[in-house]
Amino acid sequence: QAAHRLREFAHRNVRTGVGMVLSRLFAAFVGSQPPPPPPELIDVLKYHLRNMPLAGAVVYLAVILALHRLMRWREQPLSIPRSVLVMYNLVQVAINAYVAYAIAHAVGGWVFGLGVRDTAAVRHGVYLHYLCKYLDMLDTVIIVLRKKREQLSFLHLYHHSSIVVVWGWVVHTWPADASAVYSYGAWINACVHVVMYFYYGLTAVGYRPPSPFKRGVTVFQLLQFGSCIVHAFTVLLLDTTPVLYNAVQVCYHLQMLYLFLPLLLGKKRKAPSDAERQHSGKSGTVGHANGHANGHANGSAKGSANGHANGHTVKAE
Repeated sequence: QAAHRLREFAHRNVRTGVGMVLSRLFAAFVGSQPPPPPPELIDVLKYHLRNMPLAGAVVYLAVILALHRLMRWREQPLSIPRSVLVMYNLVQVAINAYVAYAIAHAVGGWVFGLGVRDTAAVRHGVYLHYLCKYLDMLDTVIIVLRKKREQLSFLHLYHHSSIVVVWGWVVHTWPADASAVYSYGAWINACVHVVMYFYYGLTAVGYRPPSPFKRGVTVFQLLQFGSCIVHAFTVLLLDTTPVLYNAVQVCYHLQMLYLFLPLLLGKKRKAPSDAERQHSGKSGTVGHANGHANGHANGSAKGSANGHANGHTVKAE
């Protein structure tokens, strides 16, 4: 009888212990707050999170420069399996589609964000969008490894290095009592990226979309910039978001329009060539040099300052 009670006691406590572990793991994944770490660790984490955007941009440029120099010693470009390119684009489409849905759901379908209260769900969607900007940096890595020099433009490098800084600033400084206007930049940019990476995915499998589709992607990107600027001025008039976010958004998107518009009009630089737009580097210039700056800067710049400025900036964007 004593042995039976001992086994029962042990079984009950083991079961309770396992339950506690599982519940903590579950809580960590669903967003519940786990026991707070020591203050010192919190300070360290906050420091690195707040400084990650600038550090990330510097590391990105340094890595690309080093990789570019190394590839000079290699006579032939690196052969990246088509399956890898296809999978990368599929992942991008899936992630951006989720971000767009999450933000739209968080604001009740009113993606402009005006009059909508900022919530944890909104911040979650915008923050995921911000993290996607780091994933997008792989576009450049693929371009360099494949030695697609025509795609490695100033616009491309400027957009990828600056967008993380803008969105990082927005997500880490957006006022706690502000509205959800900053989410528009993130939402529209995610939508553009769904279309853009879908296009890249088609080219990666060997299918060449008709010219109207390719041009449509570019136009969509430009509309993104324009809508973000309109959103920024609307927020300036109808929202209480700090003016700085709107200013950043407008300035960033105007830069993107200035750098990207010539690609569409065929001035300064020739219109995206097949090599550029051919996902060949996965960067798919159509979107990249253009699209990327395009969509990215898209919500970003505008949103950044406003919406893109991480969407956080809501206002600007």
